[in-house]
Amino acid sequence: MFNWEPSAVATSSGDLVRINIGNAGDTTGNLFNVTTSGSSLFSVSESAITSALPHSFTAAGDVSLAYDLVFTNQTASYLKTNAPLYIQAGETFESNNLTLKSYNSGNIIFDTDTNGKVLIGTGSASLKFTVSDSFAATAAAMIENQYNGSDADGLAIKLGYTGNGATSNRFISFLNGSSVTVGRIEATTGLGVAYQTSGIDFAEYFVKDSTQFEEGDIVTLKSEGASRPNAPSDPNMIGIVSTSPGFKAGEEGPNKVLVGLVGQLPLKISPASAPIQTGDLLTSGSDPGRAVKATRPGFTIAKALESWSPDSGQDKILVYVNPVWADPTNLLLEPSPTPVPQDQTILNNLKIDQSAEVGLDLRVLGQLLVDGALTVSGETNFIGTVFFNKDTAGFAVIPTGARYVTINYDQEYLQPPIVTASPLWDTDANILGTAIDQPVSLLPKQDFIIAASTATGFTILLEQPAVIDLKFSWTALSVKDPRTISAPTPSPASPSASPVETSIVNKLEFATLNESF
Repeated sequence: MFNWEPSAVATSSGDLVRINIGNAGDTTGNLFNVTTSGSSLFSVSESAITSALPHSFTAAGDVSLAYDLVFTNQTASYLKTNAPLYIQAGETFESNNLTLKSYNSGNIIFDTDTNGKVLIGTGSASLKFTVSDSFAATAAAMIENQYNGSDADGLAIKLGYTGNGATSNRFISFLNGSSVTVGRIEATTGLGVAYQTSGIDFAEYFVKDSTQFEEGDIVTLKSEGASRPNAPSDPNMIGIVSTSPGFKAGEEGPNKVLVGLVGQLPLKISPASAPIQTGDLLTSGSDPGRAVKATRPGFTIAKALESWSPDSGQDKILVYVNPVWADPTNLLLEPSPTPVPQDQTILNNLKIDQSAEVGLDLRVLGQLLVDGALTVSGETNFIGTVFFNKDTAGFAVIPTGARYVTINYDQEYLQPPIVTASPLWDTDANILGTAIDQPVSLLPKQDFIIAASTATGFTILLEQPAVIDLKFSWTALSVKDPRTISAPTPSPASPSASPVETSIVNKLEFATLNESF
């Protein structure tokens, strides 16, 4: 026993107990060793302090360790506290990591009691595992799988039910700052999931023109981009400007507008619209971007889900977006004075934008207008008058003293047509009657030929200059791949009358005719 007990207050200037080994000394044992029954309880060697007894540090203040704290018990080791436990890494002015590490298949387990929770961040834990913090320009949490293969997954959420689910089985819920659910991914009554949200339309971003859109505007497509329609029943309407869609597709941008394509949306109504009832079809009008009740066949943009009247003071009503062509009042159905079989429908107007085929007879009681090519495979009967364009037939005049006239078509044929021409004598009934009564009449005609017939025109050429004004009627008929048939070469024949004599006869006829007129 070592005891220093001075009789009066005294201060020692040195160590009360010191064990020292000099430079030349060494020991393989301990410098100090407390034993019981031969077993060491507490020992101090030149390299370590070993204690076989629990230690109690009851004084107020910190216990400092300059290096590692190693638990050598391979069975179990604990850090226990009778009060809240804080583990901090580094000083407040540093940014040191706190690492929890295990090896191989060892797990890091947060084992809380039934009502216990785990919180990462600030605030308080509301559920078993809570990540809570405040970041202005980033997210509060991220789950990343760095595997770059084709079968990588990011997050798996598992519920305990087996078989078919229920709508109350919610895999993910989306809440706002007031803890109000604004959307969720929930189970269906089958083996699937459904997405539920407060937004009730599907929208996409479209490139727009310079139009400044507002919520509820009708959107149509123009050459410069999305715009507001300003004409009745615009055929290019695609949707309504949306601000709170349930689903959103595309990339946002300053030159984009978010358009609701299907679903329920508020729609602007023009004050000029007729009263609207639930279920009425709506279309565009002359008021840019605003809808009116559809009263005639044409393109519509939506169906009203609530009523409206001009004196209601409402600027918008809720509608179901569904751009379609429709006949809201059945104007195309025309009453017939005779009973119509149940399998027939009489239409006043019918527009078909694609190909159509009629299996049986087709009867058109009114006019038939064909803008494109018309091919008729069977026989064609024209009961009434048939009119052709000005390039199909006409008249031509060769004035006195001239030998030819050229006819140019207004529109070029695909290939030279077959042209015929006939002399025409415009005269009154008296002269015609005299010519008929005369046993011999010299008619006003001369020999001619059709020359230089091309796809753009032809020429009527006389053998001699016209002795009077000669009028002709002509036709030009376009025939696809016309045939040319040649006569067989004739056998040699006896000489015929002299051509000079024939020419003299013609000259005498025209001279006599000229004298008679």
